[in-house]
Amino acid sequence: MDNPIILQSSDEAATRRAIPEGWVSRHGRYYGDDEKLARWDGSTHNVCACGNVVEKMYTACAECRAILQKERYDNRQEKEWNGTDVLYSDAFDFYLYPEEEDLYEHCEEHDCAPEDLQLLICDKVFPRKLEEEYFYDDLPEEGDMPAELLDAISEFNERVSKMPPMCWQPSKYKPIIPPKEES
Repeated sequence: MDNPIILQSSDEAATRRAIPEGWVSRHGRYYGDDEKLARWDGSTHNVCACGNVVEKMYTACAECRAILQKERYDNRQEKEWNGTDVLYSDAFDFYLYPEEEDLYEHCEEHDCAPEDLQLLICDKVFPRKLEEEYFYDDLPEEGDMPAELLDAISEFNERVSKMPPMCWQPSKYKPIIPPKEES
């Protein structure tokens, strides 16, 4: 049997009790005078701004969420893409590594245009350096950091500064993609 659809406005979502006086959700949770919270807890679905009924975990239906996501993407700042930085598809949740896969080949293969992917330029994420202060809580009062430890921190930071990026993270910029060169 399917689960029933219970909206916040439904009498099944919550009831008002006399002793103790207050609102109780359909799950038996007491919310005092907070009718809105009791109804939210007792509901299973919401009504989207467009009128569609959606599961409670969403505030908008799939169509409205897609429209909102596109609007957010369209309002992002543009930045010149260098052609080598990793790109992230906000629409399809995947990374595109230019050294491994050509953007235009990917689009041909998947029958889409670069703008359909809602791409974002990614920033390199490097390993963080170690701060001396990291060990201060381990020192006795009025204690000094051992010179050996300071040397080890310095050596560690020197090695870390020469490491390649650990990963890539989407930035706030959408790339300005150059047109495909015809061969």
